[in-house]
Amino acid sequence: MTAFEKHLDPLLAGLSEVGLAVFFLGGFTLCVLCLILLCTPLFRGAQFRLFLIIASALPIVVAVYGTMLNLFVRGRQTGIMLALSPVLLAYLPTIVAFIAAFRPDCEKKGRLVVLLGCLLLAQLWATLVIWLATNYGFMGASC
Repeated sequence: MTAFEKHLDPLLAGLSEVGLAVFFLGGFTLCVLCLILLCTPLFRGAQFRLFLIIASALPIVVAVYGTMLNLFVRGRQTGIMLALSPVLLAYLPTIVAFIAAFRPDCEKKGRLVVLLGCLLLAQLWATLVIWLATNYGFMGASC
């Protein structure tokens, strides 16, 4: 267990079942909400829109195939971490679109910046949960 996990473990132990569900599923839920918003006409003018849609779905896809292939309970082996690493690819279009949103020719800058900020936060949250789930002894994952 790393030092970060040693500090996080008592915090999560104090949460109720609802709090744990919010912690573990919150990032993925936010990714779904951002995905839905990006598919609406409200953000039709967003640059790299198709890549942002794919980037917001990627953490969910990684969590689903990681669960189906039992990658989380086996620990942090190199092969498993490489199999889960596509979740890191989701950051590239989000960061590029976030930077492009500050260009002068970008329209609808306010809403887009807020959505991209929420999407980046959701991706970080989902990546944290995926990383914590790969710990062999975290929250009884080895049982």
